[in-house]
Amino acid sequence: MRLIFLIRCVFYLVITGCGTHGMGKSKLKQSVTKLLEKEGIQCREENRGTILIKLDGYREFSFLESNSDTE
Repeated sequence: MRLIFLIRCVFYLVITGCGTHGMGKSKLKQSVTKLLEKEGIQCREENRGTILIKLDGYREFSFLESNSDTE
């Protein structure tokens, strides 16, 4: 007997832009990458201005509990 579990997987392409803070050093991209790492979310850089994010299964994110945009 084999059990097969299917976990829904969704990909998001986030356009952060390249930024004006030097070659490939967008502040927005750095902030997004840092948040994704903190949350344990899989991602990879598609090119200098985009990040591909993979979400699978049910998750709760700590940043959704924040009352401030600065956290």
